[in-house]
Amino acid sequence: MRKVRELHLPIRAPCLRRGDVLFWNAWTIHGSLDSQDPRHSRASVTCHAIADSHRFLSLQTRIVRMKLTRINGVNVFCPKDLALPRNRAILHIESHYPRAFYWSKRTAIRWMMRLKRNTAAPEGALLTSTAGRAR
Repeated sequence: MRKVRELHLPIRAPCLRRGDVLFWNAWTIHGSLDSQDPRHSRASVTCHAIADSHRFLSLQTRIVRMKLTRINGVNVFCPKDLALPRNRAILHIESHYPRAFYWSKRTAIRWMMRLKRNTAAPEGALLTSTAGRAR
């Protein structure tokens, strides 16, 4: 938010009602306003549509290996599958301790980004995938 304000970028907060759907481009800076009152939480479903010939890029910096499940002829990646105890525990912490959760998440992302900058390949270096194809 600091950078958005420094650059005087407009902030839009659409008023969504139950059943509304919102689509945006992956390059759109997006988030939500604080909603830390458990009585007024929201549920959401996030979908990233990616061609089978492409890979999933997380935080615009790291390729994530996707464990896909085929459902009705479509490959589906469920990174927050609540059938897994680990993901249920994370959701519990996020739901019951949102300030601590999001502070920890922001701190971890900042740390990862600093680490990424410090270990970046030299400019002009060719990046290759695990299959050896240039990307």
